[in-house]
Amino acid sequence: MKLFSGIRGPRLGTKLMLLGFALLVIPWLSYLQLTEMERLLIQSRENVQLLLARGISTLFNGRDDLFNDLPVSYPVEYEPLYVHPLTTSVRLDGYPGDWGSVLMEKAQHFGPVSADGSFDLLMAERNDQLYIYLNIFDDQRVYRSPGYLRLDTADHVRINFFETNGTDGRITLTLHEPGVASAYRMSNDWRFAATGAPPANEVQGSIAETETGYGVEFRLPLSMMGSRRGFAVAFADVDNQESREIRSVVQTLPKGDKESFNL
Repeated sequence: MKLFSGIRGPRLGTKLMLLGFALLVIPWLSYLQLTEMERLLIQSRENVQLLLARGISTLFNGRDDLFNDLPVSYPVEYEPLYVHPLTTSVRLDGYPGDWGSVLMEKAQHFGPVSADGSFDLLMAERNDQLYIYLNIFDDQRVYRSPGYLRLDTADHVRINFFETNGTDGRITLTLHEPGVASAYRMSNDWRFAATGAPPANEVQGSIAETETGYGVEFRLPLSMMGSRRGFAVAFADVDNQESREIRSVVQTLPKGDKESFNL
């Protein structure tokens, strides 16, 4: 009689159960290992980014001068509009004397030099307000007549920017006479004030007559503009008192481009 002849191994069902258990446990252990590796990689990347941010912060600490004269965002093919820091208060009277001679030398010219309808543009920022001065060359001043509902029948300034909700903001500064300027939110064709739109009371400005045309000075809160800070200014020149047709529009963005705000 052979010893242990009556002892048998696990039954087939038991073997299948053990095999199934192993097939379940091994993938689960592999998943745990992959999850832990992913966590370690993410933590390592976060540490690298934190060290990089600290290095950049240390580099720019106390270097406010590096952020002066930053351009408003613009496509590569466009000339940038520079916004300068304004260190003193400015009275909105249409005269640039309180801007300072140093800032005035940084004005940008748009249009043929000293040509009818061209203008010098100076932009500055103070207390979350964007200040703008326009020295407009115009040999025939045509002020708005109260008898016209359309706002494009006289010399006027057009302001275009991206609203905080991403829509296209359009505001016209009408030139009634020397003194306080009136601002209106405009329709898409720049002819009439937008129906149902609130008055643009947050845009404040003034007009003065100069030897060569107009001095237009105004400000608007930076909070009006969205994160893209796309911004454009144009002067629409009307020379004929009878027809009151726009002779030319000089703008800070080129014509015919989809990103030129249809100025």
